[in-house]
Amino acid sequence: MKVTLSYFIGPNLTGRAATRPDTYRSFGLRFAMKKRTETDAAFRARINAAQDKDGTAAGQEADRWLLSPKAMQAGSLHCDLWRGRAIELSGHDAIAVYPVGGWWKSRQQRVDDRGRYALVISIAAPEHAVDLYAEIENAVQLAAEIEIPTG
Repeated sequence: MKVTLSYFIGPNLTGRAATRPDTYRSFGLRFAMKKRTETDAAFRARINAAQDKDGTAAGQEADRWLLSPKAMQAGSLHCDLWRGRAIELSGHDAIAVYPVGGWWKSRQQRVDDRGRYALVISIAAPEHAVDLYAEIENAVQLAAEIEIPTG
């Protein structure tokens, strides 16, 4: 599975800001995948903790990622490859996109600003003649028809 996250950052070109990601960028985004044995509440708690640490905390299953979360420190285009068996991937039922530091945090007038982003997920199983798209599309449509509690 390949996950790509892209977003636009508003730069801050004053002083030393150009050399420090947390002051140069207006905001940052990161993504994280829910672990197979993790509850929804534990996943939310892990994401909240990662926001405080600027999104660099690596999880136990980071060995399945080619680059790992620690590789995504700078820039506004983040891409990583998850390698494993499809049965293992099926247990990961959520991906979160969450904000990390930037100069918007320190400017109260920017608190309500919105950031636009794109998240692209590609899944491939080149060794097998399986129509993954149809299976995933059916699962997504089924999930959309069922009201999923958010709280």
